[in-house]
Amino acid sequence: MPLHSRCAIYVKCELAAKSIPFINHQSEEKHIEVCGITLQINGLEEKITVICLYRSPSGEVSTFLGNLTNILDRIGTIWRMFQ
Repeated sequence: MPLHSRCAIYVKCELAAKSIPFINHQSEEKHIEVCGITLQINGLEEKITVICLYRSPSGEVSTFLGNLTNILDRIGTIWRMFQ
């Protein structure tokens, strides 16, 4: 059954945005739908990470929390590498 995404991130054309593939692959139908991008804003050294999540009321909370934990752990690991 195809995934019906309920989350999106809209970005102005003038901004440099890149998709975050490992976040986008954490979606599971009826449990968690997620997308993520990084933004490079002119004048800022750091990149900004934006994540959008949706949990269906009929989905398993444990599956949602497991995938969310995986995402946050991975982001934390990446963030610590650049400190």
